[in-house]
Amino acid sequence: MPQEILQAKAIVQDRAQIIAKAKKEAIISEAETLKDATEYSKTTARFNELLEAWKVAGNAGKNVDDELWAKFNEARQA
Repeated sequence: MPQEILQAKAIVQDRAQIIAKAKKEAIISEAETLKDATEYSKTTARFNELLEAWKVAGNAGKNVDDELWAKFNEARQA
């Protein structure tokens, strides 16, 4: 593969990871606001929706994904 194509591919992947990270940070932010909610039925439903959004948000890179998942999971478990 020509060098230009490899560079373009790396740029696209980097941008996709940046976008995925931003999406997941937004999901975490909302999850953290819900962790002290008392309307359990609605909260559970919303957490399920956030989990589905997480699954389609994309790959932010292994290390970043692992760190973000730990924060999201902490909010879910609270």
